[in-house]
Amino acid sequence: MRNYIHIILSVFILMTSCEEVIEVDLPNPEGKLVIEGEMNSGLPAIVNLSYNMAYFDPIDSAALADMFITDSSALLTVTDGENIDTLQLTNITKFPYVAYVGTSVVGEVGKTYTLIVEYKGKRYQAQTSIPEPASISNIWFEEEMQNDSIGMLSLSIHDDGRENNYYALSIMVIGEQWWYYHPIFGVPVFDDIRFNGDSTVAYIPRSYAGNDFASNYPETDEGWDSLYYYRIGENVSLRLSTIDQEFYLWWNSFFRSGFTGSNPYSNPSSILTNIEGDPALGVWGGYANTIANFHISDSGTIEELRLEDFIPELLSDSTQHLIRDFQNENIIQTDVF
Repeated sequence: MRNYIHIILSVFILMTSCEEVIEVDLPNPEGKLVIEGEMNSGLPAIVNLSYNMAYFDPIDSAALADMFITDSSALLTVTDGENIDTLQLTNITKFPYVAYVGTSVVGEVGKTYTLIVEYKGKRYQAQTSIPEPASISNIWFEEEMQNDSIGMLSLSIHDDGRENNYYALSIMVIGEQWWYYHPIFGVPVFDDIRFNGDSTVAYIPRSYAGNDFASNYPETDEGWDSLYYYRIGENVSLRLSTIDQEFYLWWNSFFRSGFTGSNPYSNPSSILTNIEGDPALGVWGGYANTIANFHISDSGTIEELRLEDFIPELLSDSTQHLIRDFQNENIIQTDVF
């Protein structure tokens, strides 16, 4: 027995003494401009400029400050083919809290918009269109079986079978969030390949009031269901958007990259871009929005909510302005109530 133990110890010492630390000198990525912009129906353009980062670079406040571009020397314009809008640096209620925002050209269904960025002697360009808006047939709330104070929202959509359609979902929990965000779980973009010309049901997990491009879920002491479910008594603004095929493919590549990036057994994937001008990354996309604002009542039913019904102290001026803008005459309202 003693000899057996000596053999095991000898093998262990031999194995540990042969370890060698291998340091890999990873090359730095090529520096590229990142353009992230959107054109919503009824609203002017909003665009963020930043630089890409190496995969293992530390992310802290200083790094983020260096990454985002808030340079007045950057010239950003948007045109619908007839009018030109020069975007201005503006404070917003969404990370990174400043963006280049338009003032005169607003999104209209059926139009194509060209974004041009001129920065440090280089020119970048992209196009997007705003398709026909979607139709919401119904919205409902289902209580969670083990806890009747929380539950899941669902909606039914009727698809126009005359063409291929692409959808995106985003939510704002009024009084808690100050922008529309994608649901925290699942893929919030989808096409109509399985229900072309028919109706379908979509489940809507709660949204996370953070950056759309963040990969980490928020920490909570209330359990995962607080991230997933809605609560009785909450006011919710739901935005169902239609997007063009190019924007849909970009979102698909973004979520696929996020899902496979931490899986060593999956094939690597790259995020697409529709930005012309090398080197450049990012996307310029258009949304046709259908908005439904509602209150989840004590009985678990959905009640229509008008802006004047909102509790004023729960809304910042910027949120009221955002909701009013999303409900102007250029946006198709849902008639499910």
